Amino acid sequence: MLDAIDLDCFAVGAGDVQALQRELRMREAGAIFMEGMDQFSGSRVPADMWNVLVYFREVQPSRLLPGPWVAP
Repeated sequence: MLDAIDLDCFAVGAGDVQALQRELRMREAGAIFMEGMDQFSGSRVPADMWNVLVYFREVQPSRLLPGPWVAP
């Protein structure tokens, strides 16, 4: 649904989009366990969970930047 918008990235108020106010099946990753969710997916109402959704059409894996915390 969000990919149909002709923008490479944007933010939208979840409560402002009718389609995000109904239960949707979604995948997620994180360290928080929620009852009713399996390890990586479940059904949730996005507008009940988040105030804002940020969309990026393309993403890349993160990488650790050099700094004093990284051993050479």
